[in-house]
Order: sequence, then C-alpha cells, then structure tokens
Amino acid sequence: MHRALLPLLLLLACSDDATKDTTSGVDSGVGADSDGSDSAGSDSAGSDSDAVVDNDGDGVSAEEDCDDADATTYPGAAELCDGKDNSCDGAIDEGVQTSFYTDGDGDGYGAGEATLACEAPSGAAAQDGDCDDADPRYNPGAAEADCADPNDYNCDGSVGYADGDGDGFAACQECDDGAAAVNPDATEVCDGLDNNCDGSTDGADAQDAMTYYADTDGDGFGDLDFAVLDCAQPEGYVADKTDCDDGVAEINPAATETCDSLDNDCDGLIDGADDSVDLSTGSTFYADTDGDGFGDAGAPILACEAPKTGAATNDADCDDGDGAVNPDATEVCDEFDNDCDGLIDDDDDSVDLSTGDTFYTDTDGDGYGDSASTVTACALPSGAATVDGDCDDGAGGTYPGATDGCDGEDNNCDGLIDEDSTVGLQLVSVEMTSKTGTVYAIDAATASSKALASLSTSTTVGFNSATYDSASGRTIAHDYSNAKLWELDVCDGTMSEIGPTGVGNTCGIVFGPGGLLYGLDTSSDSLVTLDPATGAATSVGSLGISLGSCGLAYDCASDTLIGVDQAGAQLFYVDAATGAATTKLPLGISFGSVGVEYNPVDGMLYIMNGTNLYMTNPATGSSSLVGAVAFTGSKDDLSFVPECAP
Repeated sequence: MHRALLPLLLLLACSDDATKDTTSGVDSGVGADSDGSDSAGSDSAGSDSDAVVDNDGDGVSAEEDCDDADATTYPGAAELCDGKDNSCDGAIDEGVQTSFYTDGDGDGYGAGEATLACEAPSGAAAQDGDCDDADPRYNPGAAEADCADPNDYNCDGSVGYADGDGDGFAACQECDDGAAAVNPDATEVCDGLDNNCDGSTDGADAQDAMTYYADTDGDGFGDLDFAVLDCAQPEGYVADKTDCDDGVAEINPAATETCDSLDNDCDGLIDGADDSVDLSTGSTFYADTDGDGFGDAGAPILACEAPKTGAATNDADCDDGDGAVNPDATEVCDEFDNDCDGLIDDDDDSVDLSTGDTFYTDTDGDGYGDSASTVTACALPSGAATVDGDCDDGAGGTYPGATDGCDGEDNNCDGLIDEDSTVGLQLVSVEMTSKTGTVYAIDAATASSKALASLSTSTTVGFNSATYDSASGRTIAHDYSNAKLWELDVCDGTMSEIGPTGVGNTCGIVFGPGGLLYGLDTSSDSLVTLDPATGAATSVGSLGISLGSCGLAYDCASDTLIGVDQAGAQLFYVDAATGAATTKLPLGISFGSVGVEYNPVDGMLYIMNGTNLYMTNPATGSSSLVGAVAFTGSKDDLSFVPECAP
C-alpha cells in the first residue's frame, strides 16, 4: 500500500465509527432515557459528532495528523530514522540518515559513492578512504612497519621507505615524515609536537620545559621541595619557589611580617629580628631606665616581645630616673612621690613617719611647742612648731626667749617671773618748776643720779609726775602749774604740749589696767582717767580719803593701782573700776613731796620723799632706805623709761 493512502483510510474508518454511533438509537450520554430513546431535552451541542478525535494521544487531532495511530508522527515532530514521515512534511527520514560506502574487502573502510541509509547495508562501511577496496591490507588504519615495502598500505599517499621531509629518516622510522624537525634524533621542545617521536608530546623531557612548584595554599608562591618540569604550567603549580610554608596562604614573600613567632615574609627572620616587622601587631612596653621593674608612660616601646633589658610591661613609674621611686616603694619623707600614687609625704596615708621629724603642738601660734604634746610628720603641720619648751602653750606671749613683761607670768619660760620687765629701762625723775628743768637718771641700787637732758619752754611749767607707755613708746608728764599734760623726750629734752586736764590738780599719773592713763585728783580726792591725746580728765570715782601730795604706781603683775599719800604717810590700793581706796598701809616715811614707781622684777615700790629714795614692800608697807637723792630741786616723780642711746 502507498504510504500516502494510510491517513485517508484511517480518517474514513473514524467517520464510519461515528456514523454507527449516531444510528444506534442509543445515547450513551448522561441525558439518555430509560427506554433508550432520546428525550425531548437532549443537548445537541454536546453530542459525540462534535468531539475532537486524537487516537494516538500525541496532542494533534486526527484531521491534522498524517498518522493518528502513531504518536511519533504529527506535524512538527522530530524526524527519526525509522522509515516514516514523522513530521508529516511528505519526506521520509530526511536529514537523519548516515552515509555508507561499499566495503568490498571487508576491512572496515569503504570506497566509492556514498549511500544514505538508517542502518549500514550489507557490505558497506561508514568510514571511507580505502585506496584498494579489493585488498584488506590497504586502508587508512593499516600499519607500514616494513621500510623496504614499497606499498602504500595506509593510503596516505606515501610509502614507509620514503623520506618525504628529507630529515634522513624513512617515513616508517619517524612519526611525521612531513616535518623535517620531527624525527627520532630531534630534540623535544615545547611546541605541541612529538619532536623526537617517543610517543610523548612536550612534557618533562622537552629541552625548554620549565620548572613549576607546588602552590598548595594558593597564595601564588611555590614550594621548592615539590617541583615538576613541564611545557605548560600545571594546575596547582607556579613558577615561583620562594614559599617557606606552603600550607598557610598568609605566609609568603609578599606577606607582612607580624608578631606571631612565624617567618611571615619568608626572609629567614622572625618577628623582632626582621626590620620590616609590623610592630603594631606586637605589644607596648615602656622604658625602664632605672631598672626597678616599672616603666615610663612617656617612653613607650613597640616590640614583639619584651626587651631583655631596659623595659617593663607596665607604665606605672613616676620617676624612671630613680630606682627607689616606683609603685612598690615605701613613701618616705623626702618631698617626692616615692610610691607613685600622686601623693607626697604627709598627703600620703602610707608614708613611713619614722623618716619624718618630731614637731610640737603650738596651740597659741607663738612658734614654740608643748614638749609634752608631739606630732610626727614629714613637714611642719599647721598648729605645730619645730622647737619645744613652751611653758604655757595657751598664751601667745609666753615662750622661750620672749621678753618677760610685767604680768606675773614666766613669759620666757626660764622659771623666773617678770625678770625682764625693766631690762632696757632706766629710772628717771623730771625736775622742773619754772621755764627750765632737767631729766635725771637715778640708780635704783644706790640712789645716785646723773643728768640726761635739759628742758626749756617759754612758759613756767611745774612737773610733779611722769609715766611711760610701753604700748605707744610715749613719756607723758603732768604740769601741776597749768593742769596740763605734756609729752617729753627724756633723752633729748624735747617737749610738746598735749592739753589741759580740766581738773584742779593731779598729783600722780600712770598707765594702768586696760592700758588707760590714770591720775589722782587732789581737788576732788578721786581717781580719774586722762586722755593721752587731749589731756582731758574723766572721773572714775571717789577715793574715800583726803589727799595731800601724792603719787600713783601700777603693779602690772597683779594689775593693781597703788597710791601713796603724803598727808597720811600711807600706801593704799585703788579699785580701777570704782576709784575707791582700799588696803591702807602706814609707811613710816616723812614726806616733803611724793614720787613712786613699781619694780616688777622684785615686786617692790620705789618711793622718793623729796630727799631720799626708798624701796617699799607693797604688801606690808615696810620700807628700807636706798640712799639720798643728790640732785637739787623738786624730787616728786619717778618713772621707768627706755634707756637713752650713748
């Protein structure tokens, strides 16, 4: 049967089957009646006559398929070499057949015109090129081993004994008779040819083969111990041979030397021995110039490992030039921060006070301390003194070397009381009853006298009392003739008027309690205070006794005013607050005039009666004659004043 009729017959067969279905009177569809007849409600749109037919299931309808019984045949199908028109294009096996050649001698090689077929016909071969298809010894795959045989068995156009390239080797003796540089005596070189016909192309025996070295870690540097010769660089090998550790990619000549105890850059030097080492990968040490194990924070040293000498791992030294100064040292009294804690000497609670000094509590701040109260410290503490011996650390004026003033105290701590109160002073008397006068110095031990200075003024003046103020350094005298106060310089005789007192007659003046200037006013028999700036008198109170000529002294040891009265020939104490006279003691001395002064050294009174000088005990009134006062004129005042310069 012709192949072109097959699809048509199949199509007719399908149509006949469909006709049979529609005439059977049986509707196999869902809407079939129970008696087999069509119901009035049958759906003509869903009848079998409209269904698409694809018998072979190849996705192409029978109307379009050229063989609807074969799933490999349909329009567009791939052409197979199977004797069918798979693609329904009217051609069979086109483009998929193989060329075969007649192989008359059965050696597997054919000759002549090619025949296209899906399978090799009998007596044909797929390989052509047989130059003698009647003799199986001749074909492209035949060997030509006999150089004396003139036959071209391998059909290459040459014979074994021929030397086509003129290199002195027959074709059968070499591997390429078309290249004179290829023969058994040739040198193998890297050119992609088997130059010496040893069956190996290029390779390790090539004259110009290169040495390559294993690069196991892939860092581009090879291992000298693992080398190969080859014309081409093998995979995993490089031309370099300088890697010193081919198992670590980070170690090679291009790497940076770091502090890790490895030769990172393969120069044979490790860590600090290599000048190129990156010291930032190391540690920071600190110069230890004094070798005390503590470093200088201001002198860091970068290194891979601690230097053997001159360095420390810490930066805690605060003086790297002194081995005795470091955090392990003991703080001592030397004005240095020995233990590097930022605190020096006494400011550091850990200081070894056995290296300090002993000081003495100086409560009164006079520069001398209490021997019984010591303080050990590096430097003089506040409220302390470097020397002791203060016999009264509550009195700032009492200390060794102080002037022993008139206060009943041992001010200079020598065991004696008030012995210095008259040192540098002299006992004087001022004699003046007119416009001229004289200041006399009197020897308290003998009553002898000598003139110190002459006085003169334009008016008549009569001095009956004088006193010295140690606080101001002034000597003040009372003028009974004019009821005024004057300031005197007993050494040069200078006089200056201060002012009137405002009271009738004052017969004794003295600086007493509270530094005030006191006087006895005979016109009112009372105690007054006098202003040393103006002379004005202010009444304190009545004495309670009648006064004649009189004198007034101040016992600075007991802070007591002591008066002497000519009329009563008596000694009496005066209350500075009220003016009242108390403790009246008879003196047993006849008076023409009165002069009196207190000596704090021995606690005695010096009394002058107009003729003689007496020394009197103020506690009892008993007196002893010192001697006669030799100078002429009135002898009615006594006062301790500073000695005059020679």
